[in-house]
Amino acid sequence: MKFNPKILSLLLGILLPATSSANITIYPMSLKITPNITSKNKFKIYSKSDKLQRVTVYVRKIINPATADEDEIPAPATDTQSLIASPQNVILPAGGEQTITLRTISTPEKEALYRVFVKPAPADYSANEEEQTASVTSLTRGVLVYSLPEDPTSNLTLDLKSARVENTGNIHVWIKDIATCSDHSEDHCKKTYIGTSVFPGSSLAVPTSILPVKCIIVNYQTHDMDMKSRRWDF
Repeated sequence: MKFNPKILSLLLGILLPATSSANITIYPMSLKITPNITSKNKFKIYSKSDKLQRVTVYVRKIINPATADEDEIPAPATDTQSLIASPQNVILPAGGEQTITLRTISTPEKEALYRVFVKPAPADYSANEEEQTASVTSLTRGVLVYSLPEDPTSNLTLDLKSARVENTGNIHVWIKDIATCSDHSEDHCKKTYIGTSVFPGSSLAVPTSILPVKCIIVNYQTHDMDMKSRRWDF
């Protein structure tokens, strides 16, 4: 299966328990923040250096996540549902650590995805600007953050005319596979592995290699839930 490079970066953020450069380690590398359990809305930066370090923390919002149009933009300061990370400027002592707290002013109506970047400031102030930029960029790390609504709800709907499954819930779902069947007994079905997340408001094309289609079955997962199935009969 071919991965969009941006989607692959999301998966790496989820799978890797921690990341490190020559100077810092961040843990965890992905987390969910909820309005009800604020004690878990944080991550830590650990110094692996024997010198004092200055670190900058900033937030980017991921738009159109898990699609070909995925992009990252600065978290809008005027959006009360945007993610805020604090402190934004950190002095890390040698071998020290710092906790970064995450919060939103108001609870989002639907799940939003962010990346919180941690960027060490240049240590060598005598170096030219180009050398400093290259050095700092190579050490920048990002924490993937899922900002969840107060009442997470999953829901998939089917538009048979356009042959697309749409996520009409308020949290993302990970679709494992889609089966299209030429009868209602599931004896004549073709299952296609999907392995893709679909975020609220996004949709996914249904493979239609079997015609006529009498039944469509989608197997999917949500945050912290077992595999579920959604079936449509025609």
